[in-house]
Amino acid sequence: IASALALAWACILQGDAARACSSLDTAEQMARKAGVEIGSTYLGSGGLAFVSGRVKIFVGEWNKAQTELLRLLAVSEQTNRLTEKQLWANPAIGWLYLEKGDLVGAKTHLEEAATYCHTAGDNPPELYTRALLTQVCTLRGELEEAAEHLGRAREILSLSTDWLGLAAE
Repeated sequence: IASALALAWACILQGDAARACSSLDTAEQMARKAGVEIGSTYLGSGGLAFVSGRVKIFVGEWNKAQTELLRLLAVSEQTNRLTEKQLWANPAIGWLYLEKGDLVGAKTHLEEAATYCHTAGDNPPELYTRALLTQVCTLRGELEEAAEHLGRAREILSLSTDWLGLAAE
């Protein structure tokens, strides 16, 4: 299940919607056989619980994505999984709201995640979040703030040359 979800995320990063959906379908079939819910926090390790919602964002099923992601956000809040909330839920919801044109909602979720990531030293998630914040602030006409987020993203990239697949992302 985890491998199929990871492949779905990789397909999103490659821009391949058909393969992302196919991988998600495979994961869902395997989950049904195993009696595991895809959106459960059981699969939260590495953000896998949020892949289904991200695939739905990618293919434009925004209402389904929103329902799924907000439910996972609520679960992470109820179970006091702050890291899960800030590294996976808020960035995914921020991306969804950016796609939907809700720039206020996007900025709220992304700023909260960026602040947490910066404080915790989680550089790859912060880089992803800063990139989205750069887009949000640019669309809102907040160019100085967008430049600050872009500057922080460049700073994070300069910290290491060993980013594995992140440079491709």
